[in-house]
Formats: sequence, structure tokens, C-alpha cells
Amino acid sequence: MRSYHRVLFCFMALVLLIFVVSSPAYAKKWEVYPQMTRGTIQAVIDAAKDGDVIYFNSGTYDFSTAPAIDSFQNGGALQIVDKSLTIKGAPGSTIVGAPAMTDPTNGRMKGIFGFWILNSDADKDVAFNGLTFRTFMTGIFAGNVNGDHNNPVVYPNLRNLQIKNCTFTDIYRNGIAVQGERGDLAITDNYIEGLSTISRFGIYVDWYWEAGHTLWQPDNTLVTINNNSISDFIGGLSLNQVSNVEAKKNNISTESSLNTYSVGIAIWGLKNWAMIADNALSNLGDGIDVWGGTELLAGGVLFQCIATGMTVKNNDFFNIWNWGLTVGGDLDYSNSFTNNTIQMIDPQQSYAAIYSEGFNNEYKNNILEGYGVNAVYLSGWDDPADALSAHAHNEYFKNNRIAAFTPTDPYHYFLDINTHDNTIIGLHPEHAFYLDNGSNNHFENVYLYSPQSTPTLISLNSSKATNIPKKGANQKARNNMKPKIE
Repeated sequence: MRSYHRVLFCFMALVLLIFVVSSPAYAKKWEVYPQMTRGTIQAVIDAAKDGDVIYFNSGTYDFSTAPAIDSFQNGGALQIVDKSLTIKGAPGSTIVGAPAMTDPTNGRMKGIFGFWILNSDADKDVAFNGLTFRTFMTGIFAGNVNGDHNNPVVYPNLRNLQIKNCTFTDIYRNGIAVQGERGDLAITDNYIEGLSTISRFGIYVDWYWEAGHTLWQPDNTLVTINNNSISDFIGGLSLNQVSNVEAKKNNISTESSLNTYSVGIAIWGLKNWAMIADNALSNLGDGIDVWGGTELLAGGVLFQCIATGMTVKNNDFFNIWNWGLTVGGDLDYSNSFTNNTIQMIDPQQSYAAIYSEGFNNEYKNNILEGYGVNAVYLSGWDDPADALSAHAHNEYFKNNRIAAFTPTDPYHYFLDINTHDNTIIGLHPEHAFYLDNGSNNHFENVYLYSPQSTPTLISLNSSKATNIPKKGANQKARNNMKPKIE
């Protein structure tokens, strides 16, 4: 019997040993406190292992002495390098930087980044929850750049990133900036506030194309940006060369009437799918700006960036000054824009509630309200010097309600020269007028503008053909607004 029990005991001990050796280590919770120095907190982060939690207890953490850098450099007050960590803040936990400044040597903005995340192998996951960031140039930066302002290159960085329930205030450039991520991105339930005319983007996400090296987002990854409140940035949400996006129930606004160049949501390049829905966009220069097209790069290189597969629906545009929904570029196609309400507020400055240079897009059941030059403007332009062009064609408009829109021009729909094969079907009870300078365009339930019926006619030569800036014709200038590194 003793031999049997000894054998049984040895067997059970061996099983337990195998279980202990093969089981993953439990995540450790590392607590930090306001009394700790930035260097001490960094040492805690450096000592943590994959899967650990860094817990910021309540109080104010002063990081104002951290190195100030510009947006073409890597670094932050705290750095997470090649680790999978969760950064969690207790209620009332606030990290504070310092106001950004202009570097006298190059004229660029220079300031403190709250967190910088580097993982060039793109095999780690980082999560933030419940932390407050105040007075930083950028709150959270997940990117890997070469630091050369004249020839910037972005490298792959990080796998999955989650940022939720965080607060960002007094941000001088970007609340959150993510570049070259190789996994899922989720930014939800955050409050992000900038400084109006000097703050760049509330949320900036980019998968870069550089000459000789293409870094696209992997096809099977998902970008989720929901339920965020973003205010007082030149760009609320900026998505560049992105795919598989859900952006829903975000509230994006500015409070300054000086910020007429602001845009709520900018999508420059979409590879296959996006759902942009139920967002509230208010007091902005532009509501939603979509671009997919051919761009002439330095050295005469033509770069093509498509924008396709997008659904934009049930969004509320309120108090928009310049352009409501713009769909620009010669490669912007097969997108759907439905059930949006767009209110424009300036009879002279509000150019159009809907503007398009694309093709095969669908616009249905939208409500266009307020004042502007035209309710809908379809553009056709050529740039002979660069051999570039964008002609709106095969665009489909049906049942868009525009009776509440008062155009400065006598016509609601304006179709530019070179536009062709577009279909416009109005609501039957409405009296909506159009002016067609294109070819083979089809109209139902709208009325050809007749000068005899409207004594306040503005002639074509004095209207949009000369006075209104065609976004396509200014495409190179518009692209220059897109930052190469954030």
C-alpha cells in the first residue's frame, strides 16, 4: 500500500508541476502615485512584463519638465517600448505637461507628448482607460518615424491599441495620433478638447504611403471610433488611407467662429469599407470631407489613392460655414450618402451642402437646409499643366429634400462643364431648379432654370464658375494641408 500511495503522490505532484510550468503568469498590478517622479514612473513601466497593469492613483502628476519635441520626432514624457500593457487611471488621476511653443530655429511647434508607444515588430497590445491628459502637444502618440523633416518615413508600429474613457484638455496639436498600426484600433468614449485655431486634430489615424514603400493597414483589422466628444480642433477626426472603419455617435464641434477652416471628419483614402453614422457635427467650416484621387508628387510621380465602399448615413450637420459634404477626387466612387441632415448658415460663404467630383456614388433622402450658393454642386475640372482631372459622372441623386435650402444662385443644382451622365430625381412636390453645363445628364421632378422666371438671375460668368473655389482645381493646395507626419 505504501508503494501505491507513494506512486500516486509522485504522479499528482508531477501533474501539478506540469500545470504550474505550462500556465501563463498572472498579470501584475503596478501602482504609481503623484509623489513619484517621472523617472520613477518610467522605471516602473520598464520593469513591467507583458500583460501587466500600470495603475495611476488619484492626483495630479507633473510632467512639465519632460523634453519638448516636434511632430517629426519620437518620444514622450512616458514611453512604452515593446510591451503589452494596460494603463489605467483612477478617478481624478491627471497627468499634466506644459504649453507648446514655436521653435525659433525652424518655426515648427514644439512641446511634450504624454505617452509615446513604440513597437516596431508590431506584436504588442496597449490599452488606456480612465486617465486624464492636460496641456500636452499630443496626448497619446503611437508612431515610429525617422525624424527627418525633409524626408519623413513612417514605419509599422504596434499591433492593437485601445483608448477608452480618457479625457484630453488644452491640447496644442493632436489629442490622439496613431500611425502604421498593424492590428485593431478602438478609440471610444473619450473627451478630447483642443485650443481652437492652433490645435490640429482630435483623433489622427494614418497608414502612410511613401515613394518606394507602401504601408497599408492589414485587411483583416478593424478601426472603431465611437462615442467620442471632440471640440476645438482644426480637424476633429482625420482618417488617412484607412479601411474597415466604424465611426459612430461622435460629437464633433468648434466653439470659435474664427475657425472657418475646420472640418469635422476627413477621410483621405478608403480601401474597402467604412460606416460613418449617427455623428453630430456642428459649428464647423466643413462637415465631412472625403477624397480619393490621383495626386502629383514631387518628381512627377503620380500616386493614386482610392476611396470606395463607404456608407455615410444619419449624420446631423449643424451650422456649417463652407462645405457640407464634399466628395473629391477622380477615384472617389461607389459610396452611399443617405438620410443625412445638412444645415448651412452663410449665404455667401457656404458654397454647397453637397459637392462632388466623384462617380457612381449614391445620394438619397438627405435633407439640405439653410443658405448657400448652391444646394448641390457637381464639379468637372481639368489641370492641363499636370494632366489631372476630375469630372463628376454617373452620380445618382434621389429624393433629397432641398425646399428648406435658399440658394444665392437661383438654382439649387449646379452641374459644371465636363460633368456627364448624372441622374437627379427630386421630390415631386418641391420646386427645385437646376443649371446644366455638362452633357447627357438626366433630370426628373426638378426644373430647368429659366432667366425669365427669376429676375434676380446671377449670370454664369459671375457665379460659381469664377467666384467659387473649385476644390478639385485647388487639389494640390488642399493636399498640402494634409500633414506628412503627425
